[in-house]
Amino acid sequence: DGTEVEAKQMVVSDNATPQLFLRMIGEDHLSTQVKRKVDAYFFDRAQLFWGTVAVHELPQYKAAKNNPDVNSTPRTYLAPKDLAFMEDKYVHEIFLLGMSSKFFLLTAPDSIWDPTRVPEGKHSLHVEDFTCPARIFSRKEWRNLHDEFYDSMIAQWQKYAPNMTKDNFIGERITTPIDIQDTHLDMREGGWCEGNQGGSQSGRFRGLPGGFRTFINNLYMCSSGVPGGAGIGRGSSYNCYQVIAEDLGLRKPEY
Repeated sequence: DGTEVEAKQMVVSDNATPQLFLRMIGEDHLSTQVKRKVDAYFFDRAQLFWGTVAVHELPQYKAAKNNPDVNSTPRTYLAPKDLAFMEDKYVHEIFLLGMSSKFFLLTAPDSIWDPTRVPEGKHSLHVEDFTCPARIFSRKEWRNLHDEFYDSMIAQWQKYAPNMTKDNFIGERITTPIDIQDTHLDMREGGWCEGNQGGSQSGRFRGLPGGFRTFINNLYMCSSGVPGGAGIGRGSSYNCYQVIAEDLGLRKPEY
């Protein structure tokens, strides 16, 4: 409705660099040097098929014969025993076809530890595997790739856990990069970590110079687009608060 809310002390943004500086602050307020750095920010990696599947029963892995704990590990990766394929063909197939012919699939049976997520006697698993940037395929192609990924995932999962047949699956909510890009404007190309985390955009090179501080006084960044990057436990908000506390004389955490 046009209402404006004025910040009295500071603004803390958890958006990626281009979203904050180009869309929210506006190009008119950026120097040529800053705009060039923002425009040079890459979003060409870290795209995923990502989501949750509901099942009647959890996977019963063949490997449990020798390692019973494998059926209840918090995170289990399924991957081909083929180092040459992973080194030479995995990424190639992802960018050419949208997915690899041999999955490097993360599975996480979270309902083991939080049964409130599912009806009694049922289970859910988080799943993900890498794919390519959203721009590579059209929306129609991404819809088809979603279906292809789901069917291929089930077929490949059965090689490790024979009970993971189609009849065991109740439903799924697996997103593609185009879904993420539509709903999260700071995640260009549908990546999950607000920008490529290659060497040129990792550590102190991530985001703009200044780390959690920006060139505007009392405007801070705490997203995965700043030093620390993406991933559970990276601590971008915690680290950002320590910078704010130093600038404004606030109490710092004791831990």
